[in-house]
Amino acid sequence: DLAILGLFASPAIVGIYYVAQQVASLPQKLKSSFDPILGPVITRNLQAKNYGEIARQVGQVGFWIISAQVGIALALGIPGEAVMGTVGPQFVAGTAALAFLLFAEAAASTGAVCESALVYIARLQNMAISIGMLLFQVGLSFALIFGMQWLGWPLEYQAAGPAIALFLSVALTSII
Repeated sequence: DLAILGLFASPAIVGIYYVAQQVASLPQKLKSSFDPILGPVITRNLQAKNYGEIARQVGQVGFWIISAQVGIALALGIPGEAVMGTVGPQFVAGTAALAFLLFAEAAASTGAVCESALVYIARLQNMAISIGMLLFQVGLSFALIFGMQWLGWPLEYQAAGPAIALFLSVALTSII
């Protein structure tokens, strides 16, 4: 998303988006903290061919992660202008991108947790889904930016296009 935005926006806009991306990556740490717990559970149950238990554990962990990430997204997104403003007043323009990136993290959490099981069970299908969604995100990013340019929206709004595309693609990936 940064590379795509860099094709259309000034370095200042890309920098604002980058800061929003760094703030939005805070909830991501929560998901990675469950990996050491979930990994052994998945491998143990794979050996026993107990797929129901894997699904139950993945669902339970996914529920707790998405619950916490939505809470973090709300806590950082509601005062988004103030959060972005702590970096500097010029960064307030990235509030919309921050909001979509925060909710993209929450939407991605279920898919990311499921993916930790899918890499063992369905590697090729998982890879195909990931590649397809990456291509979808890139295409949607371009479509949103071009659409916003055609509508005459300011660059600050256009900068949210890749964040919206990321949100939609990870939400769709989680559903799949």
